[in-house]
Parts: sequence; C-alpha cells; structure tokens
Amino acid sequence: MDRIFIEALMAAEKEFWQFIDADTPPPVDGFKPTTDAINTIYAESITESTPVELFGRENMLKRYIALKDEIKVLETEKEAIEQTIKEDLQKNEYGACSSFEVKWKSQTRNTLDPKALLEDMPELDLSPYYKTSTFRRFSIKERMG
Repeated sequence: MDRIFIEALMAAEKEFWQFIDADTPPPVDGFKPTTDAINTIYAESITESTPVELFGRENMLKRYIALKDEIKVLETEKEAIEQTIKEDLQKNEYGACSSFEVKWKSQTRNTLDPKALLEDMPELDLSPYYKTSTFRRFSIKERMG
C-alpha cells in the first residue's frame, strides 16, 4: 500500500477515536452514512410547544433553498439530455460515440398488486405481509413577511 495513504488513514482513525473518547459526535460531512446515523439517533420526534431557535442559520437555510432550486434545474437539464439520447436511439438498445456507450434495454418486473388480489380474494388477510416504516420528513420553507 501507498505510505501516504496509510498515514492519512491512521490520522483519520486517530481523529475518529478522539470523538469517541470525548463522547462527542463527529461533525456533519454531507455523506449518506452520517445522514443515516442522525436519522437513527433522532428517529422519533417530540412535540414542542415552541420551535427551536435556529439563530445564525439564516444564510445556511437560504443556501439550502437555493441549492434545492439549482438541483431542480440540473435535474431538468439531465432529463432533457436523456430524452434527446432516447430520441436518437428510438427502438435500438445500444448507442455509442467516441468514449461513450449507451444502453437502453427493455426489462420486465413482476410486482404484486394487493388491491387486485383483495378484490379477487376478499377473505385474505394481508396485514401480516405489510411492512411499516417510520421516518421523519425534513422540509424547509421560507416564511413571507
């Protein structure tokens, strides 16, 4: 292994253990495992009579809204590119140019339609087969006024 890589890994490990020793969560980093950890730690919400004051977070919240808007624009641009390439391919499965290869293959997926099943067999109890998941919805809305 590369000596520089090993040294960087050891430094990261040392930093990580400092957080454990201090019983302090590491700083947020924007990566999915951190989101998963936060969602697990704070899985259940409690009803507060007054909102938590997020003093000093105004610019961060404005940036969040701006990023969401930029992502929508980028998603629309990405979708338009995909549509153009699909129009080029039409019914063909493969396309290529210079260093790119494109595949748009037909696939089939079978899924169970519980509504139709219960219409055909109303005596069937499907409740043991439903999976319930609990999550907290996160949203930010700018207040006017």
